[in-house]
Amino acid sequence: MKKKEKYTGSLPFAIGKIFLYGIILGYFLNRIEFALVLAPGNPLWWLHMRFPWVLPVFWGMLLAAAGVLLGRTVVEITDETIHVGTILEKELYRLDQFGHPVIERKEHIFIFLKFISVKCFLVFRRTEDIKRCRLHGFREKDMEKTLSAIRIRQARQLMPEKRIAIAESYGVENSEALISGIKSVNEFGLPTALQFLKEKKTLGKISLIFLGIGLIVGWLDVRTIMSGDAMGFDLFFITLAEIGVLLSLPVLYIRLYVRSRICAERIVIDGNSLQVNGKVYPYSAVRTLEMTSPRKVGDSIFPVQYYMYIVTAEEKKKYWIGSDVSVPSYEIMCRRMEQAMIYYPDKLKYIS
Repeated sequence: MKKKEKYTGSLPFAIGKIFLYGIILGYFLNRIEFALVLAPGNPLWWLHMRFPWVLPVFWGMLLAAAGVLLGRTVVEITDETIHVGTILEKELYRLDQFGHPVIERKEHIFIFLKFISVKCFLVFRRTEDIKRCRLHGFREKDMEKTLSAIRIRQARQLMPEKRIAIAESYGVENSEALISGIKSVNEFGLPTALQFLKEKKTLGKISLIFLGIGLIVGWLDVRTIMSGDAMGFDLFFITLAEIGVLLSLPVLYIRLYVRSRICAERIVIDGNSLQVNGKVYPYSAVRTLEMTSPRKVGDSIFPVQYYMYIVTAEEKKKYWIGSDVSVPSYEIMCRRMEQAMIYYPDKLKYIS
């Protein structure tokens, strides 16, 4: 384990923000300069005539770069502390003060696309208050890497007695469930047929919506053509997008059928091993266990699909777990998995 780990937001994302904000600032700077040069004899007139856009955009980029880079959050994690802040100012917290993450999303829906703006926070519990720290420049993937590092450090800081108690509790719960004949609290999943039916029903509802939109768009296209009017760019774009969606619907049904063939219909989390469809994977023999992040949100109206990848020395196995439509307890399952693998926290990885 490294002595110190440092995490920041995505650099390409930061560069994109610099260009976007730089152009916007450049536009307003250009308007201000244009207002200034109207005064007779103003020395800026010469610059404005020869470089009407270059200088405003240049200064806008510089201001945007300073704002984005100086305001970019840096998270430094050690075995005992977490530093959160910018390169100019940081706050220090103990590792055991970390409470939970918060991801705020705002959806912007256009036709079948869903654009999401994201704000990431780390919440710390202090004796006097609760502190919520904004992670500027972080996206879901950056957040997952940071949370994984914190989780591993916290797991390694647990006393041996606590680890033993957590691991043994799973064996007791599963044994009692087998004796009484009820489903264990650490057992997840649905029969493949039922899971397939739930996912197909949701996909059918979405398909009906798009078929209805397709009829409306088709009617507008026919009306435009029959009237002899030119098709506007908006209608042309919407028509192409709707055709693309309608052509993709059969593919989605085929992919659902393919996923059902690798469905993890019964997952049992034990203190020493993971069972999937009756096959046992001891944690000591697992190299990596990758799971879709429970915090992942899709970029369309279709539900996010959850997967599990188990890598051992002999094989790499892929399982489909479902989506929040068929497995609403997926986040609970992830938390259970983290606790069960308390001795091997670095083997569990989330995919965002």
